Amino acid sequence: MDESATPASRPGNADGRRSPFQGLGYYKEEDAEWFFGRARERHIIGAHVRTARLTLLYAESGVGKSSLLRAGVAARLRNLPQRNSHHAFFFHGESK
Repeated sequence: MDESATPASRPGNADGRRSPFQGLGYYKEEDAEWFFGRARERHIIGAHVRTARLTLLYAESGVGKSSLLRAGVAARLRNLPQRNSHHAFFFHGESK
């Protein structure tokens, strides 16, 4: 791919919009509109985050944990009415 190409001229971006495909990266909260297919997991984790004092998500590398938490869970938690005050913190560990 031509590194000097503008986002609008890259494949899939002819209309000037960002591509919904993240490649090896992860989806962020602002990408929530393009994140789908994990509704069951999103609902389960969201329910745990709202009701439990501590919720941990542990799985193999590369299965989409970061995308699920950021675009799937965090984005929807922000849109919930503030019935009870709760805070969600997402920590991303790095392999060394």
